[in-house]
Amino acid sequence: MIEEGMAVEGADLEVWRQVCATMAQMRNLMRRRAERVERRPQRDSSLNKFLKLQPPTLLGLPDPSTEESWLLQQDKILQVLQCDDDQELVLAVYVLQGEVEHWWAMIDANWTRNGTVRSWTTFQEKFNARC
Repeated sequence: MIEEGMAVEGADLEVWRQVCATMAQMRNLMRRRAERVERRPQRDSSLNKFLKLQPPTLLGLPDPSTEESWLLQQDKILQVLQCDDDQELVLAVYVLQGEVEHWWAMIDANWTRNGTVRSWTTFQEKFNARC
């Protein structure tokens, strides 16, 4: 171990330089990680807030009253969260399951191919048109 006041020579000096370089790299990695955490999108906290409001899931069984109720509940929750339109869509489709989740995956793939703008509003229009 190198102590204060000791002379470092030859191979020991090279080892010391490598140790210092490694420590500098580790400091840089830790700084970059801390910066990423600070810049992390609010999506994680929005999802947690969304889930705390206990949004209903939708299985996609052909039941118009259930689907209408689901849309109304989602609207109420999303209004409380005051998210922007594209984030509303991300949160709303998070609770889709079964047939309706598969339907959404196909719609989403088509929208990606066609360059369709995704939003909660366009989702609702497409969702209501399928019923």
